[in-house]
Amino acid sequence: MTQLLYHGHGSLALSTNKQWVVEVDPYAGNDYLWEANLILVSHHHHDHDRVDLVKHQKDCPVIDPTILHPDGKYLSMDFGEVTVQAVPACNAHHPRDFGMGFVLMMDGLKIYLSGDTSYVEEMARLKELQLDYA
Repeated sequence: MTQLLYHGHGSLALSTNKQWVVEVDPYAGNDYLWEANLILVSHHHHDHDRVDLVKHQKDCPVIDPTILHPDGKYLSMDFGEVTVQAVPACNAHHPRDFGMGFVLMMDGLKIYLSGDTSYVEEMARLKELQLDYA
């Protein structure tokens, strides 16, 4: 069963049925108990990228906008247990080219994690993905 551990603020961890762990926007909380296989950083502000807090596997990739949102493109990456699709995220303090949100596909579920954003028109198209959780 997919599990979610909410750390606080925008920080959370998701664990797949096979106990493959994704940490998202590490910052809040002190309960980083699971060892991450993948770390996602929506943007580089101090309250979203405290990667040093996370226990992680030796070969754990840290995926940030330089990887999934280069040159204004929103890319997707497959990590076997989890597929990550970058989606738009912006607000008055975060320009469109600065960060991203995520749609995770794991354990047959589609999970939207908005990142640090206000409403953007692309959100209307997210319902086409038939999300399970947001």
